[in-house]
Amino acid sequence: MILAVLVVGLAVQLVVHRRRVSLSFMQGPEFGEPLPDVWISSIDGARQDGALGGILSSLGGCSLVVILSPSCPVCEQMRDRWRIRFETWRDSVDVPVVPVWVVLDDRTGANRFVQGRDLGETLLYHAPGRQYDVERSLGVVGTPTSYLAGRRGEKVLGLLGAHFPPVEMARDGCS
Repeated sequence: MILAVLVVGLAVQLVVHRRRVSLSFMQGPEFGEPLPDVWISSIDGARQDGALGGILSSLGGCSLVVILSPSCPVCEQMRDRWRIRFETWRDSVDVPVVPVWVVLDDRTGANRFVQGRDLGETLLYHAPGRQYDVERSLGVVGTPTSYLAGRRGEKVLGLLGAHFPPVEMARDGCS
């Protein structure tokens, strides 16, 4: 009986810890702070290059910034199912949210990662420069890492893993 109680207690602690890790992490910008002005470049040249914060604030609404690595198996799975999963989530949130991907690779590698994929209206960028500096500035402790950013590019929520923000939090943060 005591062993069963201990096992259940340990299982509850693991679930709580896993949920905390996947919903929020300690590095990167704090809640309400703007995402760092890391320089990002359009993968396909269709949009202007610039600082992440400036690009996000110019969108005029909330954005879901997803930071991915081409060498990450979870990122590949996320990429392959992105459009339908994102559109379903955004329809549930019921407020406009612009998807923005930042691929941690040079233009060629980033282009190879997204080439031939139906990513819908996702804005595609890559982060040139030293990857370590980019990851550190953005608070990336693993990929994929996502930030729900408000209208001015401020952090509403940070996520680690292939998760979408909880619908109610996204709705509240973007309304």
